[in-house]
Amino acid sequence: MYGLKAIQEAHGWTITFLGVSVVFSALAFLSLFVANLSRILNFLDVAKRSILERLKSKPEVLQEAPAPQGNGHREVRIWLSPHDHEMMRYFELITQKLGEPFSLEEVLEKAQDRGIPRPHSALYNLIKKGVIVECRDKAMGYYCWKRGIDIAVSSDDKSPEREVAAED
Repeated sequence: MYGLKAIQEAHGWTITFLGVSVVFSALAFLSLFVANLSRILNFLDVAKRSILERLKSKPEVLQEAPAPQGNGHREVRIWLSPHDHEMMRYFELITQKLGEPFSLEEVLEKAQDRGIPRPHSALYNLIKKGVIVECRDKAMGYYCWKRGIDIAVSSDDKSPEREVAAED
């Protein structure tokens, strides 16, 4: 079998049509790409400049609010569960030996050496409740005990997390 009949039997017309379609589609895409190349390059250039500007700009440093002026001294009362209060006492003993400001890594290492149960969770709770805060002035990345707070131990879980009380 030769000629057009052989091409038809081997699905040659379908393959030929598919090949022509692929070539025509590729040429159409290439022509659209070349026609819009200047727009694409301008877009990439603007995006590059905006990213570089963001990387070069310095982040804003938030100023700490000044302490309120008033007749009475205000303190913050922080409610801790009995378990959290016990963990706080353990961490106070550890940090007395390390000194302030202290590294959380060193505190956790000492706590694990002494067999304190779940020290990561206990330390996280103290940071979350505001008993331990990051030292901003002295050393960034180190932590200190918050001063001027009143620690209250709750007997149940219905006590408020924080209460601002005026000291007479």
